[in-house]
Amino acid sequence: MNGVAQAFLGQLHALTQPTEHLSRYNLAKVMFIVSDTLSTLATNTPATPLSLGDHLRLRELAADRLSERASELMGNEDAATLTRQLAPQLSDLRVAVEQPGVPNTVSSIFGPIRLIDYLRANTILALDLAMDVTGSADSARLSSPP
Repeated sequence: MNGVAQAFLGQLHALTQPTEHLSRYNLAKVMFIVSDTLSTLATNTPATPLSLGDHLRLRELAADRLSERASELMGNEDAATLTRQLAPQLSDLRVAVEQPGVPNTVSSIFGPIRLIDYLRANTILALDLAMDVTGSADSARLSSPP
């Protein structure tokens, strides 16, 4: 799982460095991804996990709801304030993902899922957002964080 976690963190790093190319709304989307991941990491569950495909399908069906949540996070804050709020969240996420004893199965807002599949889904989401921001797959790269 460590490779998947590093790919996710690397994609978030590539997406947010520098943050000046992100709109307020895209910053809020990243904040949602990060805050949702932090919440989900703390929700160990013994339930039977959804498949990655089912999880991705549920995410797609909830796209409007997730956009609303990102808008709520954005509020009336300017990009500089959102960037300042995001920095400690990214640091907290790095620590949380790298902790020993992270659960194998977590309870996401879409239901139970193996943590490795949840992180894969978030990597896809971050990559998709990077492609929207940059307009190409070349700039939206999976990389290791520094």
